[in-house]
Amino acid sequence: LEHLPPDATLMYLYNPFVRPVVERFAVLVAETYAGRRMRLIYSNCKHVDVFRDDPRWDVQVMPLSGGAVPLDDVAVIDLVAR
Repeated sequence: LEHLPPDATLMYLYNPFVRPVVERFAVLVAETYAGRRMRLIYSNCKHVDVFRDDPRWDVQVMPLSGGAVPLDDVAVIDLVAR
């Protein structure tokens, strides 16, 4: 949370944190990159509701299960331009 790259446009997360950290991350990223393009790819997205419940984010969850090898769902989360 302390070292977000200033010019980032894409971040990948794999259920990286406990819920309170995801909540802080979502707010920090939304504030840091406000008015710019930002996309998060969130695999094994256990706390995706943090982003769904925040109007600054557009969330699409893609279930990847159902094949021979079980896979975690992936969420594509875009910062809404204002």
